[in-house]
Amino acid sequence: MRQALIVLVTLVMAGSPTWAQMTPPMLRPSGPTAPPTPAEPSRAQPTAVQGKIKTLDPLSKTLTLEDGTTLTIPGSVATTGLKEGTRVIVTYEGNGGQKVVTSVIQVRESSKS
Repeated sequence: MRQALIVLVTLVMAGSPTWAQMTPPMLRPSGPTAPPTPAEPSRAQPTAVQGKIKTLDPLSKTLTLEDGTTLTIPGSVATTGLKEGTRVIVTYEGNGGQKVVTSVIQVRESSKS
């Protein structure tokens, strides 16, 4: 009886790797499947930059800050009152390699008394 148990355990242990190799892979369901839905494109988060206006070109609709940052100004953003030397906070979003302005806020210089 004891020998039969040893033979049985030996056969089970020897057959385990073979059994694992014989197990068929999981099959995917056949038939039409729904195409994967594309992930919704995430909107770029606006970025803010602060500085003084170096140049403001209404023809090319660009604003360049003293640090060299060049931004494109769409028609929806008002530029009245802006001029070279004005300190501003500009919010923009990246669009096709361009930095497109979403808002411009003039920063008032603090007067020293």
